Amino acid sequence: MCRDEWPVVKAAVPPAAAIAVSPVLGLDVQRALRPALPVSVAVAGQGGWSVAAAHRADASRPLMVTTATVNALLGLVIIAVEIAVMH
Repeated sequence: MCRDEWPVVKAAVPPAAAIAVSPVLGLDVQRALRPALPVSVAVAGQGGWSVAAAHRADASRPLMVTTATVNALLGLVIIAVEIAVMH
């Protein structure tokens, strides 16, 4: 069913929106692709989903902040490894 696949569609919206607004910021698609996908959108999404999961598990605010911070740092580590491997 289409309902089962809806999370896939929702996951594609933030990167697509970042690419769509890139001309407004004066970036062409090639220059916008790199920061839009792995850096801003992916790390923010990872942190946001970790907070949502912690909130759903009735975690305290300090634990939600901690989980968001750890997930954001892990996302940045993944990006650093990607950059190191590409160069």
